[in-house]
Amino acid sequence: MGRRALGGVVLLAMALSAEAGGLVPTPSEARTAAGGAGAAIAARHGPAQILSRRHGTAVSFNWAGNAASGTTFTDAKGTWTQPAADCSKNPTQISSFWVGIDGFTSNTVEQIGTDADCVHGRPFYFAWWEMFPAPLNVIPLSVRPGDTVSADVSTSGTAFTLTIAVGTQRFSTTQTSASAAKSSAEWIAEGPSQFLADFNAVSFFDASATGGASMGTHTGSITDPAWINDQVVMVTHSGRIRAQPCCLLNDGTGFMVDWLHK
Repeated sequence: MGRRALGGVVLLAMALSAEAGGLVPTPSEARTAAGGAGAAIAARHGPAQILSRRHGTAVSFNWAGNAASGTTFTDAKGTWTQPAADCSKNPTQISSFWVGIDGFTSNTVEQIGTDADCVHGRPFYFAWWEMFPAPLNVIPLSVRPGDTVSADVSTSGTAFTLTIAVGTQRFSTTQTSASAAKSSAEWIAEGPSQFLADFNAVSFFDASATGGASMGTHTGSITDPAWINDQVVMVTHSGRIRAQPCCLLNDGTGFMVDWLHK
């Protein structure tokens, strides 16, 4: 997920976070915190950085969760409970949670989700959408720990509709991409920087994808036999586990990702 630190975006995101019970700066604190908030928003995301992939498990430097591949996808949707960030370990940390198409086996990502970040040791929450490699866009919705977040990315031709609901709030946008491969669908917790914010655990549920099949399009869960499923484990460059999926439901519609980089 590509990010760009623009003053207006930083101030909007900080205002949303204040509304959401996260970072609540005074005017002087806002000026001081802007650099840290900008660093969080500016962290460069992108496709999965895959170290290895075998026997249904992929090891990545930046993703943890589940990915489906092996066909052409036209929809990915899922729901998660917004985690709280523990900001006692490092002043600036980032964690992102999203649903999307592409990025596991391609160089584009069409995605929508939320963040739980730490800025100057204080929690910072916001929603966003992105059509990587274009920059991230902050969504004007308040986000609080414990909120139920539902997201959907669907495509028809070159048009992508990205939709998110946070509690009773809803946002949708339609964008175009002629370069999207539509080769994977994902449900991901992402660490786009050196320091992954401690989110403890995030639960994904009601996960499904729609993809091409021999008899036409088909909708199924993460583990549907119409496509290939990989569980994705996030590690540091030294091989230490940062975050790991677990507890995949028998019907393939839900799982957890545990934060493990202690």
